[in-house]
This record gives sequence, structure tokens and C-alpha cells, in this order.
Amino acid sequence: MNPTEVLWLDLPNTQKNSSGASIVQLESKWMSIMARVITGEAPLDTIDAVVEDWKKNGGDELSKEVNQLYQQWNEVRLWS
Repeated sequence: MNPTEVLWLDLPNTQKNSSGASIVQLESKWMSIMARVITGEAPLDTIDAVVEDWKKNGGDELSKEVNQLYQQWNEVRLWS
């Protein structure tokens, strides 16, 4: 198994963060609203509200976890 596969296997996509939202839920909501903005169904300033909601529901925690996993992957890759 290569380091990239390890990174994705370790990603806690079904786990819930401290606010109760899963990574899948956060990403799904983000992508849905961004698609509406891109297609013109929602105004551009919707992005600000979406970012705040994403952060409030664990987005910052998600970013921290992904950055830690990336750092671990980089360490494995450097020594491989």
C-alpha cells in the first residue's frame, strides 16, 4: 500500500466531529451550495455565510485533521 492510499484510509469520513457533523455531511453541504452559486441559483455573497456555517459545524476541525494526516503522509513519503 502506498502512502496516498494510507492517507485516504485514515481520513475519518464516517466519524463525527465535536459538533456532531461528519466529514461527508460537511463536504456534501459545501459542494451543494457552491454548485448553486456557480450556476447562478444563489448569489455570490452566499459563500460568506456558507464558510461561517462550515466553520461553525466543524470545518476548522476538519482542516486541522486533514493537515495532520497530510503531514504524516509527507513524513512517510520522505522516508520511503
